[in-house]
Amino acid sequence: MASIAISDIHPAGYDLLFDGESYMTDLNSNELDRVIGGTEPVSLFFLGAAVVIGAGALGYAVGRALS
Repeated sequence: MASIAISDIHPAGYDLLFDGESYMTDLNSNELDRVIGGTEPVSLFFLGAAVVIGAGALGYAVGRALS
């Protein structure tokens, strides 16, 4: 019976990240922050605004329920 040996297995897309001509070397620091999961100041502003508005609405509802 024939036997097959597989010795060099890599997940799909492996060559895109670990090839000598990788696109990762062409990215600047700001672009790398986005790839890794960094956020932009604009998104932080909207998140902060949502928290403040939500806290205000909750405070209003509690104050109204108590009076």
